[in-house]
Amino acid sequence: MRKEVIFAILAGATLGLIIAFGIWRANTAIKPLLTPSPAPSSEPATAVDLSIAKPDNQSVVTTSTVTIEGITLPDSQVAISGESKNYAVQATNKGSFSQKVELIGGLNEIKVFTFDKNGSSKQKTLLLVYSSEFAKYKEEPVATSSDSVRAKVDQKIEEAKSSPTSYIGAITDITDTNIQLKSLTGDIEQVSFNKDATDFIKTTNDTVKTISAKDLAIGDFIIAMGVRDGNKILTGKRILVTDPYKESARTAIFVTISKIEKKVVTAKDKDNKETTLAFGTDWDGPELKELKLEDKIIVIGEVKDTTLTVSLVKKI
Repeated sequence: MRKEVIFAILAGATLGLIIAFGIWRANTAIKPLLTPSPAPSSEPATAVDLSIAKPDNQSVVTTSTVTIEGITLPDSQVAISGESKNYAVQATNKGSFSQKVELIGGLNEIKVFTFDKNGSSKQKTLLLVYSSEFAKYKEEPVATSSDSVRAKVDQKIEEAKSSPTSYIGAITDITDTNIQLKSLTGDIEQVSFNKDATDFIKTTNDTVKTISAKDLAIGDFIIAMGVRDGNKILTGKRILVTDPYKESARTAIFVTISKIEKKVVTAKDKDNKETTLAFGTDWDGPELKELKLEDKIIVIGEVKDTTLTVSLVKKI
């Protein structure tokens, strides 16, 4: 009799454990379903972006200044580095910006940087060709007096066709009427020319002289200026043989000053990376005595290793 009682107690205890385990497993499985998901952030992180509205890359400009217009995040800081001068502006609350930039004769490398309030950045490089001589080749589109939508669209198309542009790269093949070149991006481009109507200029080694089509050679680095047709063949009006393009060491950074010592300032970016800022005898912006520790600044200059020679400073 005692054995039966003991077995019954053990059996009941075992059954109770089994039931309790089953309830625990069920609760574990159901709990994640009952836990509410975190609400999405009302202010999602926005990636820094930058678009250049005008001018187009590799445009030919016949005046000594050009207005750079673009779009970035609202209220972002914009730094523009030109061949002879640098600029720092703030985008509007809608993200647009505009800055008149001085050009030098020939190829101009314009670097545009944008920084959000946290120091994240985006960069675009714009190549422009300044040639006052090219003005004589420009053909103004015929204006239309019609107000129709179709007429306005046709007018825009004609303006685009007549906009001077350039092909830049090394000659890979040449005939009596055509040049094939490899562009800076590695694409093959075609330039047609009339040896009696196209101007050929050599500007290498700090010399400028007029040459002829027969002086061109495979491997020459050229800037061909003209108008592109519907087949993307450039009708060359003015062709420069010049030194190969090499990207400059000019850059812009958004940093916080961590140390000031005579004419050398140490600053850190958002990732705590240190850069040494070397101030020479001339730069645009506040004097060294006006800078303080923890100041946030935009700096434009030429960088080598971890040292940046300052051309412009803007306090934020």
